[in-house]
Amino acid sequence: MSGQKEIHTEIVVNGKLEAIFNCLAVDGKEFPKFFTGSFPIIPPIKEVTIPTGSKVEVGLIRTVRPGDGSVVKERLLEHNSP
Repeated sequence: MSGQKEIHTEIVVNGKLEAIFNCLAVDGKEFPKFFTGSFPIIPPIKEVTIPTGSKVEVGLIRTVRPGDGSVVKERLLEHNSP
C-alpha cells in the first residue's frame, strides 16, 4: 500500500431518528458540528446548504463547503427519510 491510508471515523448522535435525520440530512446547518474531518487528510465540513425553498428529494443539489476552501456539489440520488 504505497501511500494509501485507510480512515474510519464514527460518531454517535443521541436523539430521535427523525430529528437527527432532519438536522443532518434535510437542514444541514448542524452538520459541521458532527463532521469535524480527519486532519490532515480530510478537512472538516464548514457549511452545508440547500437552495432556498427547495424540498429534500431525489435530484436536489446541495452545496458542501469543506474547511480547505473547496466547494462540493452533491446531487441526491436516493432519499428514504425515516
